[in-house]
Amino acid sequence: MMKNQIGKGSSAIGMDINKLKHKLNTQDNLATSHPLFVVFEKFKIYVSESDDVCYYDHSQGEEIDLDNLMKDVCAEDEDVHGYYCEDDDDKIDYLRNHGYDIEKMYYTLVDRFATVCLTRDGAEAYLRVNGHNLNQPHIFVASAYRNQEMIEIQEYFKNFNEEIIITNV
Repeated sequence: MMKNQIGKGSSAIGMDINKLKHKLNTQDNLATSHPLFVVFEKFKIYVSESDDVCYYDHSQGEEIDLDNLMKDVCAEDEDVHGYYCEDDDDKIDYLRNHGYDIEKMYYTLVDRFATVCLTRDGAEAYLRVNGHNLNQPHIFVASAYRNQEMIEIQEYFKNFNEEIIITNV
């Protein structure tokens, strides 16, 4: 086998093409032609009606936990000892009377693309280093069906016959 080094510099990016070749040829493709492992995260979209509700405090410019804020405000208010509210609307009214600009908002969660990997191991490695930055990340397998460019890339690495080292450019 021939060794090649691609790129400039001295630090390798940690990609062993022969391991990639082995993974592409042996991984479970989950009954999917030319699988691509897509990492998604959940993204909140505000809508006019939904079963999912959140509360936004315009005075602080952030989403809040209504019950925790109520506990904090009630603890600071000497005139209130265990203030009871029938529902969230009562809590909002109480907080508005104490200087908070609270709005009840409806939302739905949708998948938002984070990255795509050639192998499941690659997607899991990505989540290990970047999953903490994502909201409810998950891996989905998609097909590169009729995407000739991706199919050719996959086939190139599946049939690769040289030992190669890739370094940072």
